[in-house]
Amino acid sequence: EQRERLAREQEQAEREKRELNAFGAELASYRKLGAELQRVQEKYRKAAANMEKKDAAYRELNRAFLDEQAGILAETLAEGEPCPVCGSREHPAPAEKSLEAPAEVQVEEARAAFEKAQELAEKASRQAGELKGSVLAQEETLLEQMKPYGEPSAPEQAGEQLKAAEETRRKSLTRLE
Repeated sequence: EQRERLAREQEQAEREKRELNAFGAELASYRKLGAELQRVQEKYRKAAANMEKKDAAYRELNRAFLDEQAGILAETLAEGEPCPVCGSREHPAPAEKSLEAPAEVQVEEARAAFEKAQELAEKASRQAGELKGSVLAQEETLLEQMKPYGEPSAPEQAGEQLKAAEETRRKSLTRLE
């Protein structure tokens, strides 16, 4: 009876060893995924900052372009031709376009740059969101796996719980042998 009991205990210890190895692999995977999440979140933060910068540049150019519309329209005026705004054929004091007035092409380029930056930020946001979901799912799995080795508190403490469980298992196997 004692031999059978010891054999069962040794079998149990071997099973725990396999479970602890799986737990260790899951913990390593969780840590790797967490590091990847931090990298992707940083990529998103940079993309969002770049998008905001491009948006501000586009808005500024667009506002300057709109502010200069009178001067831009005045450039197209010809004596005897009707004004596109008031219809007058005489143009005694046409508006002057400032030297800093952006061209429509510049405004369109700024808008395109903003849209591209926005697209990249949205892509980075989706990627970070998906990865965060994976991390949370893996964290839940890890906490569940920690339960047999003590009440789980946080995945950050899983390494310590794993070491303690391995030490207990090692002592148990030594005793059984």
